[in-house]
Amino acid sequence: MDSTALLLVLMGTVCGIPVCKHPCERTIVYNELSFKHISELQDSSVAPWEMSFDTVSDRHPENILYAECKDCTLKNMVAKPIMLQVSVYHNITGPAWCKCPFNLAVGCTCVQKR
Repeated sequence: MDSTALLLVLMGTVCGIPVCKHPCERTIVYNELSFKHISELQDSSVAPWEMSFDTVSDRHPENILYAECKDCTLKNMVAKPIMLQVSVYHNITGPAWCKCPFNLAVGCTCVQKR
């Protein structure tokens, strides 16, 4: 990064613009994330699910595939998502990013109704 770009980033930080929303943290670099869903269990599980995309244009990764639970096939049970928290990055301006938690449904399981 050249000194002009660094100065602009520092000026934005000092002036308080832009800022990340809580619980995100500001960063100048982001780690490129690459993950894909490789399971074939969604149709044979007693808690089946469909895969859907969550798309946000200023986020990296822009498209995230997540599980949406269908009805549980067992009586008196309900399907609930299995969650995993990953980090995503939102571009706030120029080289500045916000590293934010993202709760990702990776599959589903059946639990007792309450």
